[in-house]
Amino acid sequence: MIQPLINLRYAVNRGEASLNQIVDIVATRMGYNRFARIGELMNQLVDAEYQLLNEVVIASEDARNTLQTVLIGGPIVAILFGVLLTVVIANSIDRRLGLVTSAATEMANGKIHEQYRLPDGQDEVGRLAQAFSQMAATIRQQLEEQRRVNEELRAANATKVAKEYLE
Repeated sequence: MIQPLINLRYAVNRGEASLNQIVDIVATRMGYNRFARIGELMNQLVDAEYQLLNEVVIASEDARNTLQTVLIGGPIVAILFGVLLTVVIANSIDRRLGLVTSAATEMANGKIHEQYRLPDGQDEVGRLAQAFSQMAATIRQQLEEQRRVNEELRAANATKVAKEYLE
């Protein structure tokens, strides 16, 4: 845009053109219009860059908020899940131990010959229930043995009394 004006100025110095020609070209504002268009394009470019920058800032804030939610909410959810799991496991153990305790209480109250519903399994509660069942079976067996011995003693005693009576 400026090169023709520079060439025209050299032509004026050589006497080949007049200053009025330069003034006429400058008066057309052709250069100004081009620079104004370049300014408009630059402003549009700056506006587009600001818009992109705002979009990046918004995306960054969204990512930060998501990260905060995960960093704060994740441990809270994990803690709540852990507490819930602990309560479920504790209730399961308590329920299973309650069955063994109930059976032991019933046996202590004299209900020796009843069959009790006891938990099974390979854990400590299952082994405790199995040991309790074996203990109950042993007690029943010993009571039956004692009852049989008592009957034999009564029969022997009755025989002895009868023999003494006859004598």
